[in-house]
Amino acid sequence: YGSANFTVVAQDSLGTDNGGVDASDPANITITVLFVNQPPVFDLANTSLFEHEGVAGGVSGFASNISMGPVGSNEVGQNVSFEVESGMFASWFVSGPSVDGVTGDLSYELAPFVNGVAELRVRAVDDGGGANKSEWNNFSLTVLPVNDAPSFVLSGNVTVFENEGLDSGDGALFVEGFALSVGAGAASDALGTESDQRTTFDVSFVSGDSFIVSEAPSVNVSDGTLILKLARNRFGVATFGVRLLDDGGVERGGVNVSDARLFVLNVTYVNQPPVFSIAGNVSVIQDSGYYSQPFVNLTDSGSPDEDQVVSLSVVVLESDVVGGNNVANLFEARGQAPDIDDASGNLTFTLLEGWYGDLLVRVDAADNGGTDNGGV
Repeated sequence: YGSANFTVVAQDSLGTDNGGVDASDPANITITVLFVNQPPVFDLANTSLFEHEGVAGGVSGFASNISMGPVGSNEVGQNVSFEVESGMFASWFVSGPSVDGVTGDLSYELAPFVNGVAELRVRAVDDGGGANKSEWNNFSLTVLPVNDAPSFVLSGNVTVFENEGLDSGDGALFVEGFALSVGAGAASDALGTESDQRTTFDVSFVSGDSFIVSEAPSVNVSDGTLILKLARNRFGVATFGVRLLDDGGVERGGVNVSDARLFVLNVTYVNQPPVFSIAGNVSVIQDSGYYSQPFVNLTDSGSPDEDQVVSLSVVVLESDVVGGNNVANLFEARGQAPDIDDASGNLTFTLLEGWYGDLLVRVDAADNGGTDNGGV
């Protein structure tokens, strides 16, 4: 485009003989070619792009051969920029996508928890006015899924009573609502993009007294119920760690297991009755006098963790004493039943002469552990 000046002369073919004139006077003319902006041009290095979910990324030199106009045009001095349309996929991006007008670099930051194929388009725009926009060029961005760690929260620490649940049909104790907000993906994934994954809980011992349970606790993933099988006659405190696993894999840096969340299991002491056995029925000969023999074997004072004082006693339930059916007539310590020594477990008594008969007695053992929390 621009201006050019020309001089035009008309000339005939009859020549100039005899003073003739074969050329006209010159006429000056100017031809002006007005500027018409041409749309910019560019090439795309690749129209099918791939990226991982939730990253800030891009492609260097995505747009190449960037020119203010087609080959041969003279549009030096113009500036080129790019427009990128995301359309229905705009929510997939935290920022961008955008293309640098000088380098042609594509950049974007993907929103978390979205994956699939986004159909996008890009065009170049110059500042020359008029027809300053190129045609749209389409390209796709395939966002590959990256597994997010599963998530959950715990309702808190757990306190139960010694032996609680052991005598139920399952032999177990169920703590409902223990694990809450259980999800295969991140807690902030409002779209539920990983809801089709399967999850399982893993519970492991961390510290404290591992013997307060007979087997490792477990958590039902469907309703978050904690299942405990306590060790009989044990009490104490232990800390456990709970993790949630999914089957989403670890490809492309995915995470398929949550961080461990800790809870404290406190098995509260409940006094257990002392346990003992007896040697059996006792037969002695009339007028045999003093008797003292091992009779009671105290197995333990309750649970293995109890160190208590146990008192032993004898209660007469029935008597058949010849000569009056009176227990007092049988023993030297009149009016008293036989005695059992608390320390040795020996059954001791002294018979009065001339009396004989049968007694049905009950042996009682009592400790000093109290009856708090339903103790015996």
